[in-house]
Amino acid sequence: MWLYNHSHTWKKKQLVKYGWIWNTRMVVAHQQKEKIDSLLTRAGHAPGSNGFIKFYQQAVGKVIKKMSPKQIEQAARMAKEWNNSHPPAEIQAK
Repeated sequence: MWLYNHSHTWKKKQLVKYGWIWNTRMVVAHQQKEKIDSLLTRAGHAPGSNGFIKFYQQAVGKVIKKMSPKQIEQAARMAKEWNNSHPPAEIQAK
């Protein structure tokens, strides 16, 4: 029995998958970071506070609602491009 279980060599696979799959929302969050941060600070949430973290996704949604359909389509194309190749170096550095 032992020989049967240990006679095969198993292909080693990568334990950790680095990176993530980009979507339109993530691209907008990176491109419009200043707008999102200013929206949250005007609402009284300092960066790093619980309120900032809690309301971040709502702020991203508000920024996306204010964008034109052409800008949203451009962000979607950029997300697809970043998934196929890789994001720019300044985004990778963050």
